[in-house]
Amino acid sequence: MVYSDTKTSKKIKKYKINIMKKKLNIFQIPLKGIHLIEASAGTGKTSTIAFLYLRLLLGLEKNKENIRKLSVKEILVVTFTNAAKEELYIRIKKSIKELHLSCIKKKSKDPIFQSFLTKIKNFDEAIHILEDAKININNAAIYTIHGFCQDVLENNTLISNREIIENESFLYLQATQDFWRYFFYNLPKKIIKIIYEEYRSPEDLLREIKPILKVNSSINFKKKFDKKETLITFHEKIINKINIFKQKWLNYNLIILKIINQLKVNKKIYSNFNILKWKKKITEWAESETKNYKMPICLKYFSETSIEKNIKNYNFKKHIFFEEIDKILKKNFSLKNIILFYAIKNIPKFVKREKEKKLLLGFNDLLKILLKNIKKEESLREIIIKQYPVALIDEFQDTNIQQYQIFNTLYKNKKTALFLVGDPKQSIYSFRGADIFSYLHAKFKIKNYYYLDTNWRSSKNICKAINYLFSKNKNPFYFKNIPFEPILSSSKNLNMKFKIKEKNQTAISFFFQKKEEVNIEEYRDWIAKQCANEISYWLTCSKKGEAIISDGSQERILTEKDIVILVRNRTEAQIIKESLKKVNILSKYSSPYESVFKTFDALELLSILKSILDPTDINLLKKSILTHILNKIAFQKIKENSKTKISHFLIQKLYEYNDKWKTIGIFYTIKTMILEYQKYANNFEMYKNQQRNINFLHIAELLQEKSQNCYKENSLMRWFEKKILEKNNISENEYIKNFAESKIIRIITIHKSKGLEYPIVWIPFIVDFNVSKSYFYHEKKTLKIFFDNNKSSETLKKSDEERLAEDLRFLYVALTRSIYHCSIGISYLVKKRKKNKKSSDIHKSSLGYIIQNGKCMNYKELLYELKILNKKLYIEVKYQAMNCKSLTIKKDDLYILSQPQFLLKEIKLYSQITSFTKIKQENKHFNNIQYNNIESYFFKEKDKKKTIHNFPHGNKAGIFIHYILKTIKFNNTFNIDWFYTILKKYEFSEKWAKTLMFWINNILNFKINNLNITLSSLKKTQYIKELEFFLPIKNTLYCEDLNQIIQSIDLISSISQKIFFNPVIGILKGFIDLVFIFNKKYYILDYKCNYLGNNDNCYSSKNIKKEIIKNRYDIQYQLYTLALHQYLKKKVKQYHYKTHFGGVFYLFLRGINVKDSIFYILPDYLLIKKLTKLILQKK
Repeated sequence: MVYSDTKTSKKIKKYKINIMKKKLNIFQIPLKGIHLIEASAGTGKTSTIAFLYLRLLLGLEKNKENIRKLSVKEILVVTFTNAAKEELYIRIKKSIKELHLSCIKKKSKDPIFQSFLTKIKNFDEAIHILEDAKININNAAIYTIHGFCQDVLENNTLISNREIIENESFLYLQATQDFWRYFFYNLPKKIIKIIYEEYRSPEDLLREIKPILKVNSSINFKKKFDKKETLITFHEKIINKINIFKQKWLNYNLIILKIINQLKVNKKIYSNFNILKWKKKITEWAESETKNYKMPICLKYFSETSIEKNIKNYNFKKHIFFEEIDKILKKNFSLKNIILFYAIKNIPKFVKREKEKKLLLGFNDLLKILLKNIKKEESLREIIIKQYPVALIDEFQDTNIQQYQIFNTLYKNKKTALFLVGDPKQSIYSFRGADIFSYLHAKFKIKNYYYLDTNWRSSKNICKAINYLFSKNKNPFYFKNIPFEPILSSSKNLNMKFKIKEKNQTAISFFFQKKEEVNIEEYRDWIAKQCANEISYWLTCSKKGEAIISDGSQERILTEKDIVILVRNRTEAQIIKESLKKVNILSKYSSPYESVFKTFDALELLSILKSILDPTDINLLKKSILTHILNKIAFQKIKENSKTKISHFLIQKLYEYNDKWKTIGIFYTIKTMILEYQKYANNFEMYKNQQRNINFLHIAELLQEKSQNCYKENSLMRWFEKKILEKNNISENEYIKNFAESKIIRIITIHKSKGLEYPIVWIPFIVDFNVSKSYFYHEKKTLKIFFDNNKSSETLKKSDEERLAEDLRFLYVALTRSIYHCSIGISYLVKKRKKNKKSSDIHKSSLGYIIQNGKCMNYKELLYELKILNKKLYIEVKYQAMNCKSLTIKKDDLYILSQPQFLLKEIKLYSQITSFTKIKQENKHFNNIQYNNIESYFFKEKDKKKTIHNFPHGNKAGIFIHYILKTIKFNNTFNIDWFYTILKKYEFSEKWAKTLMFWINNILNFKINNLNITLSSLKKTQYIKELEFFLPIKNTLYCEDLNQIIQSIDLISSISQKIFFNPVIGILKGFIDLVFIFNKKYYILDYKCNYLGNNDNCYSSKNIKKEIIKNRYDIQYQLYTLALHQYLKKKVKQYHYKTHFGGVFYLFLRGINVKDSIFYILPDYLLIKKLTKLILQKK
């Protein structure tokens, strides 16, 4: 078929190509050249790609035996989303497996595979090829477009050390803030005030220009500003124009008033009182200083347009100033145009600069870099073509000009093959940068053009109804070069039926609100009610076995899972959810990326948890009592005892929950609240709130898991708040869970429904629309993108045409999801009420455009069109859904938490905050070692001499000495009185004061071997005392793994017994006594107050080593080294362990008079690397 419309013909002449459209035969299409395959919805696009893939593997070319057979690594398959990539991978893998089995059996029930068998000449070879493909399918070159670009660029070292980011929103916000500061901060206050009226913040500005910035192609401006033009000069020009006009008013106002008085003007408006009042206001304005661009509203009454409307004789004596008033009112003075011009020009530059600074690349940067390099480097083109001689591009209608140019540049050689598969009727992703005009540009450059016309998805009557609706209009998709070709129904779908009470239901039902001039709020309420009532009726019939789905060979009863409601956004979804709830139907706004933290329930739970942490905070209490759980529990208590005060009871209850949280955990606390709620709620309340309770439990699980890495409850709440505010980075475990998924009606956006199919579809709000307010459009002849900063009505019209065209594609996608039946809402919708308005606005909507053939119609004309539709056997017009009682709630429909069989008074969580001390204590428990808990004791008065050896020892003494070394300044002189005070505070005898002072002085002046320094010689800037650290244990830490690493590398660990402890995950916490820097190296020094004996000889290096082994201090210095290593990596520029880390000292304080009382070690770098991988790197 040759296109016949004039615009298409012009394009064809331009490219000197006669585009012939052929029906695709999968075995006839050549495996060389560039081919475009248009696959309407349901015609088997993915299967087509899979079958082409099989042909390429087997080398099945028409009339040619010697074509090269390709491996899975040589066939490039590109699509646009990860979900589509996964679907293609599964389908290709399945097709290879099925054909492989068919080749072994030499027969197949599938007609396509049977056709393959007739083409294969050597079965042994085919089996070997397919077997090899099955084995290597994980190496198949199946990519998203950005994944392909990244892979090529990285493999050819065209990008290095760059982080690839998917979401650039934060960069655009930062760039807008930079632009805001650079362009606005130094402006005079009077101009800033004017800007503030247009944009109150950088976020406001970004919101307006974001759709424009998302466009990958270069943007053309209808009006460009001179480079010398600044905001100040532009402002001055406007002020000058206003001042000139003001002077003219002062000069001519008496003359024009005289003219108006001579006219037969409408005296209700132009009374003497009004005229004098307006004159006074305008004159006062004209005589005042011009600070902004505001003009008196009453000035419009003196315009030529206003006067002509309000006089009987149009031929009045005109004065040039009447025209001047008209002109100045149309000017609509604003700085917006110049701000937008400079913002659109400069913000991308700021983003680019920031990316270069931070070594970042966005997805679109990958496209630009690859396109630039393949255009420039022939060798790169040859490498890619050699690696991938054939490419299959899926969802080609969602392309943009850069993506098309990449593949066109690579595959224009006749020896290669490029298959572009898509459907322009399903191009609905303009918000993501997809450009239907790029597709149309590509389409008219391609000679080989094929189509698929057999629908394998929908029933015969659905196909007929869609054919009829989209064939009513000559241009059903508004643009002439997106035609509609009627589709054929597959023979296997001829007997598909949806039956209620033995009666076949029509394929498409229109629900029409029989009322003139319906506003959008009225319509939404009405159609949501019809939708809920009809679904309720279906499900009521279903429970009686009277709602049947039949495919001809089998029948089954309709279930909730079969029904899907398609909407445009969350607002529409919420309206439907509320209506369904009224008839006791559960629904779910389904989104593969919907996080439980984005629900209102998350905010509700947050307010409860905050209240639990601070029960006496009145503001938090007021918020939490409004939640469904606490509200029910509190009012049940009042019901039981009317004298009970709500606030007192709730505070007491919150303290109970607080205690449970701190002793058992947050999950158990939330579960306890839900169990209490269930105790008091009736079936209806539990049914209504069961999704809330499921969300509460789901969040409880996530909070319990996160609590292992949080030191305190408040830090967990900060994380919870952050997750609620977070817009990206949603992990799979956050996706909303549902009870009895099969009993829930799904509500899905049309965007996310694309590519999917559903037995029964409801489309309630498709007649609604929003007129485009964008001044961004495509020029039809050149397909260039323009931004009209003059904001003309002509541009708005062009922009709205593009909006309507996309809405029509939305309608097509929505309708073609249905297999058996589709219900659609429609009304005589009036978006803007005007006097004497004779038509509705629905011709501006996609559905109205189709039904009314793009024409304005009055109520009677619309009814007539609907009557014509109703005459078709496959279409029915209804005015009211069947009314039936709300569905009864059974116990099976409820999600009820069961009471635990037993409760633990306390649960020891090994996966919270851990430390070296905790690990050591667990090791003692596992080895069954009896350690005496040595309390501090005092020697009797008869002991003659007090020394550092007989100073009280034990845990209390150790804490005491550590406190002194933490508190004192190393280079200060001591005051004996301070020691008396500190001894008294810690309940030691004050007689130890002199010994203690002497001991501390010796510690500070002890020469640290190898370094030849003392603690007293260190400057304050050279050390940090009590360095606290928190290290996240990313993987569960098992004692076996730790033992294996440390005993294979560390000498002391290798001669020590294995350590045993419970598996841990969470946070590793600790305090390093002292970190100091000397000669550009960082050292750890740890004080040990251990008692080894009554004299200095007991503190030999041999005895110290034994003490280290006994107490497993080897693990302590390993963990401390790991912690400091991580700290220095972030703090020291060009840090390296071997260059900057000096080692670890253990100073045994009671042996301070002996040189050997200090132990030194430098842990092996390999050990630290392995510990980093074991503990800190997520597997």
